[in-house]
Amino acid sequence: MKYLIKLHEYRCIKRKMSSFKIHLWENTMFVNSGPKSDGTGLQFNISLMLSIKPPSKPRKINMCRKPQDTIDMFLERIKLKLSSDYVLKTQNIGKTEIELQKDGIRVCDDATLSDIFENNNSTTCLLIRDMYINVVYNAPILNNIKLNKPSYEKLMLYPYGFDNGFNVSSTHINYLWYRITPKKQEIEVGCQMAYTPTAEDIDCCLKLVCKPYNEKGSPGPTAEILSSKVLKNTIDIYPHENRLKERDYNQR
Repeated sequence: MKYLIKLHEYRCIKRKMSSFKIHLWENTMFVNSGPKSDGTGLQFNISLMLSIKPPSKPRKINMCRKPQDTIDMFLERIKLKLSSDYVLKTQNIGKTEIELQKDGIRVCDDATLSDIFENNNSTTCLLIRDMYINVVYNAPILNNIKLNKPSYEKLMLYPYGFDNGFNVSSTHINYLWYRITPKKQEIEVGCQMAYTPTAEDIDCCLKLVCKPYNEKGSPGPTAEILSSKVLKNTIDIYPHENRLKERDYNQR
């Protein structure tokens, strides 16, 4: 038993938390359609951030639903997720207190998600008591970004491992790099996809903020990732980088 307790404590201490964050818009429901992970069909990927009253920490809800699911099944699923919140644990949400509206008209319970979410050009919102949640379709969402580790002075940093998610790809992304000082101050140091740390960045972390846009120019939620502390680099010559610069790009 002592061994198991120590093992549990060790795992809790050593577990690494992800440095990637996505800032969903509060009281907004993002609906994206795309293939299932096993490739057997389509599904709706739904994410929303709720500011629940009375004031509490915003609640994030993620779910995947089948196109043939009814609106009644969808609303029941949301109620189930909300019932686990400590604020609403003792407050039952009645059937008439949650509904989906299309152009201001309540959607019937028998309608399917594909009827409402596919090829939709109307205004749709989710109503929970007196709170309106706007529905945004196929917004560009960056579900994951990675930076190489460790970070070294004079060695280029750039994001990779993008997961645009679902069936929506970002056609344009705005990049901003910030240096995080020991006093937690953020200083802008770059505005391109790649950034080469300088001597001023040593012993500081770098934060990359990405703002995606789709082909229509509509923005999606901002995503950010924090690098490891920049280490001092004692290497002065980088033959691989010079070779890439001097190489004729027409050669294979």
